[in-house]
Amino acid sequence: MVTNGSSFWEAFKSRDDLEKFGPDALLLFALQLRFGIEDISMEASNSLVEGGDDKKADLIYIDSESGYAVIVQAYMSQSLDKKEAPANKASDLNTAISWLLNRRIDDLPITIKSHAEELQQAIRDKAIKRIYIWYVHNLPESENVKRELATVELTSKSAIKVNFPECDDIDIQALEVGTSTLEEWYKSISTPILVSEEFQIPIPGGFEIGEADWKAYVTSISAKWLYQQFKLYKSKLFSANVRDYLGSRDSDTNINNAMKQTAHEDPKHFWVYNNGITVLVHEFKEIEKGGPKEIYFKGFGVGCQ
Repeated sequence: MVTNGSSFWEAFKSRDDLEKFGPDALLLFALQLRFGIEDISMEASNSLVEGGDDKKADLIYIDSESGYAVIVQAYMSQSLDKKEAPANKASDLNTAISWLLNRRIDDLPITIKSHAEELQQAIRDKAIKRIYIWYVHNLPESENVKRELATVELTSKSAIKVNFPECDDIDIQALEVGTSTLEEWYKSISTPILVSEEFQIPIPGGFEIGEADWKAYVTSISAKWLYQQFKLYKSKLFSANVRDYLGSRDSDTNINNAMKQTAHEDPKHFWVYNNGITVLVHEFKEIEKGGPKEIYFKGFGVGCQ
């Protein structure tokens, strides 16, 4: 729930430059938080769907250079005491997807025609690797909305498979962007390491290196342990990674897919082919008490892969 102490809400309310966008201000704030867009006003003029016949799409943002598109439906509650956002607004995204991906360009209303044409062409050109579908609002997230968005995701995957069969490896993510997600995104900007717990794990050995303003410890950790942390912390684990996770498309040129294939088919050579990640921590120390070495560290954020 939004309170006066919510970091993202205080930051959002202070954004005088977004006031002119009225009910679209929060979705633009969310877009800027997530993707670090410098001139959000310029992108707003290109991406907001203006006019009454928007077919339930408030914003269609396309970044062919980075390989993603974002389709947004937004809702701003005047009462912050509500427990959740209306789920029917999330289901409206099925309508948006159907018009943008299933209909012929000539059949589209002028309000979304150019957006749909650009999106469809970028998909055909294989410039889009991922499509984000967001329901942005200022209330707590809920299971009701989550279920609706699962259906939106299926609708989107089906539309891609039918209309763009050569591009059916596009990753599609339907996400509720409510108060908890907005708070997490905001904190990831000011606090790169979102996982602040303490850890102590066995290691086969290692060594410390550093300079006056930094130090690091080089060692090996269990991939199984790392996967367990990912299952527990999800995207928070990658808050320190400016590149984020790029997906795992089934392509010989996709690094993540090649790593996954090696892990499954040739695990003995995984380290040789993929020799490491950088993890940012608040502090660390080597522990040796007569037995196997251990490493203690506080905070955990994957900086790069």
